[in-house]
Amino acid sequence: MKKYILLLFAFCYTISFVAQNQIDLERVITDLDWKDCNESDVILAFKDNVVKREKEETWDGGEVSSFILKNVKIGESLSDANIIVNKYNRKLLKIGGITLGKDYDWSKGVDEISKELEDYFSSFWGKRHTKAIDYDTDFEDEDIVYTNIRCEWDDTYLNDKSSKGSFFIMQRAKVIVICIEPK
Repeated sequence: MKKYILLLFAFCYTISFVAQNQIDLERVITDLDWKDCNESDVILAFKDNVVKREKEETWDGGEVSSFILKNVKIGESLSDANIIVNKYNRKLLKIGGITLGKDYDWSKGVDEISKELEDYFSSFWGKRHTKAIDYDTDFEDEDIVYTNIRCEWDDTYLNDKSSKGSFFIMQRAKVIVICIEPK
């Protein structure tokens, strides 16, 4: 009997050791000094959730991502994020590409989802933000209209955090993309 208990204990310990923890988006926003942050600061702050990419992603303007921040929790959803830095000095440019997809609760409607996200992000960066709404029609049926919403929190005096952010809701694809940047 002792063997089985020890075996079960060892199995549970191994699973908890291998499994990555969830990290709340609030921690990502508040635990970093975004003004002077570099890639190694992010890795050290969230070492249990950082995974090295097999191949470095590159974008125009010298932006690269060598690491992924795993299991970022937004509400009830989990997503991975790109840790995007300057290619030359490794200074943090943004943590972006945090994507919520079809598993998100879309039954509420895009306006309600936007309102929830606006309230959530306003709790960090203040109420002042810009919101842009545009509409797409369906390819096959022009009577079907999809809403796209973009909200951005800029560098305002009401934002005492060292970061700012944005989200983009694309109703047609059922995708929400979130990005956090230094101010």
